[in-house]
Amino acid sequence: MISKTLAQLYTPKFNTKARLSSDGLPLTTVIDKLTGEPVEVAVKPMVYNNVMEQYNFLRKKKNGHYEEIGCRMFDVNRPNKKIQPGYMESSGNNRFSGIGFRMHQIAIERMMELGFDNVEIFASYDALPFHYKSGFKAVASDELSFNDEGLKRHIQYYANEYKIDVDIIEKFFMKNVKKVPSRDSYTFDFNKYKEDLFNYCMEHKIKLPLGSVLDMELTYPAKRLWEERIRRQPILLGIDYPKPNPNKKGFEFLL
Repeated sequence: MISKTLAQLYTPKFNTKARLSSDGLPLTTVIDKLTGEPVEVAVKPMVYNNVMEQYNFLRKKKNGHYEEIGCRMFDVNRPNKKIQPGYMESSGNNRFSGIGFRMHQIAIERMMELGFDNVEIFASYDALPFHYKSGFKAVASDELSFNDEGLKRHIQYYANEYKIDVDIIEKFFMKNVKKVPSRDSYTFDFNKYKEDLFNYCMEHKIKLPLGSVLDMELTYPAKRLWEERIRRQPILLGIDYPKPNPNKKGFEFLL
C-alpha cells in the first residue's frame, strides 16, 4: 500500500528552512490540509528515568504561542536494543496531514541514533491501515498450546472480550490453530489471529472495545526505506541536542 501523504512529505518542498526553531527546538514539517503547503512544526523532547521518552509536536500560532498537535511516547529498551510501545496521539489530524508519519520518524531516528534493531508499537485495530503504510507488520507471537476443552474456552473468552459473535471468533481462531496429533493438543498464533480478526472487523465496520491492540514491528525493507527518508529529512539526527543523563531520575527536559 502506497501512501500519497508519505510520498508527498519526503519531497524537497517539505524540507525545513532551518534545523532549529528560534527557541532551539528541532523542526520538521506537516501538510496543511486546506492548502497542501508545508507547515513547520517544532519537536520538544522529554525523558523520564532515562527509559521513557516523550516528543511533543508543537505548531507556533500567530500570537507566538505553541499549540500541541501530536505527542509520541515510547520506552527505550537498551538490553534488548528495541524501541518499545508507548503512546501516540495526533490531535491536529483535522487540519494537518503527516503528523503520524513524523511521529513514527522520531521513534525510528532514535532507533538509528542508539544502534537498536527495531521499533515496536501497539496498534489499535482501527489504525492498522496507517501502520501498514508506515511499514509495520504483526509481530510473530509465541504459540499457545491447549487441548479441546481449552480451545472452546478460549473461543468463548474472546467472544466475550471483544463483544462479537462466537461464530466470527471461531472462524479466525480455527484459521490460526494447528493440531498436534502426537500430543492431542493445539498450538495457536495469537497475534496472527488478532490481525485477521481486526482486519475483518474494520472491513465490516464492527466496533471493538477500546484497548483492542496488535503488537507490530517494522519490516526490514521498511527500515531501509525509512533510513533513506531520514537521511533526506532528519529531525533529530545531526543536531547536537542534550542526550539523556543515565543518572537522572524523574523527568528531564532536554531542550
